[in-house]
Amino acid sequence: MGKPRIFVSSTYYDLKHIRNNLKRFIVQYSFDPVLNEFGNISYDHNKPLDKSCFDEVKLCDMLILIIGGRYGSSISEHNIASKQFYDEYTSITSQEFRTAFNENIPVYIFIEKSVDSEYYTYLKNKDNLNVQYAHVDSVNIFKFIEEIKSNFTNNIIFTFERFEHIENQLKEQWSGIFYNYLKRLRESKNEISMLNSMNKLEMVVGNINEMVNLVGKKLNNNTDEYEDIINKQNKKLILFYAEKIGENIGFERNKASVITSEQVNPVVELIYHSYFNCEILSPYIKYGLEISDELKYELLNKLRDLRLMLNSEIHKICENISITGLFFTKTYLEYNLEVLPLIKTDKDLEQLFKDKLENVILKNLLNS
Repeated sequence: MGKPRIFVSSTYYDLKHIRNNLKRFIVQYSFDPVLNEFGNISYDHNKPLDKSCFDEVKLCDMLILIIGGRYGSSISEHNIASKQFYDEYTSITSQEFRTAFNENIPVYIFIEKSVDSEYYTYLKNKDNLNVQYAHVDSVNIFKFIEEIKSNFTNNIIFTFERFEHIENQLKEQWSGIFYNYLKRLRESKNEISMLNSMNKLEMVVGNINEMVNLVGKKLNNNTDEYEDIINKQNKKLILFYAEKIGENIGFERNKASVITSEQVNPVVELIYHSYFNCEILSPYIKYGLEISDELKYELLNKLRDLRLMLNSEIHKICENISITGLFFTKTYLEYNLEVLPLIKTDKDLEQLFKDKLENVILKNLLNS
């Protein structure tokens, strides 16, 4: 019987006791802990050491990320000899998290309470390079936390002061996973029925498309009627993709605030022009879903920077709304590959897409 492999990601020297306790805790559950210092990572002599760590993360079923006061060693691409507090670079630990996030591996994040408290001081003093921080050795720790907290998924975050806090939270979380598994077993019969319905729906859609083509041939002598059928079909497709895309753009709002369509409308326009038509991301269209690991890393960094830029602009429009996630394949690619060809020469379809997207985003914000 296979065992879940749990990757423990953190800096080593300052969190050594936490790592040791985590190893013991994971073994108690009969899971396989993966920690570098215990020889659990297979190193490829033809690759830098950190690349082997990232490859190992991909082979794991869960990642536990511990963030303390040290940012850690840089990845091989950012080999900086002497690191000052405000020098920007990517640490191995932060890249282990991004690898797990990119591979959709569940991540449990624990931030030392003093570091988390100081993070909020950082947010108020981002532009002040004279602030002295007591609990961290690099400003990159705060930037990393900001990145984590801005993610729409894979961001189950807790704070801790002692290992017991981590242990208790993991017990509760893993108990919840087991409960949900048992619940899903009971519901599997309904899911099979739903799957059969989905298969039938795909057959119906295929039949509809075939029917439209046949009708088109028969109406070949009546161009207006044929174009009317195609236009109705295109409108249905636009509404379908607008809803699908809108549901995969993560937003959150200040729950005490009132959100209106007048506030959401300029936000949609901003996303439409600054994200869907972003030239920085356009080169990735040609790869579709076949994006290599190197390109994923590059793309993830660009998406992170773009999200921060969008939030900065969104807060100028409405400070109570924040964008938390951009699912590239389900938003940017679907827009450019499926929607854009339909609306490129039809302003009515373009407006229909924007209106529907606004309705979906507003609905999601009100329900958040």
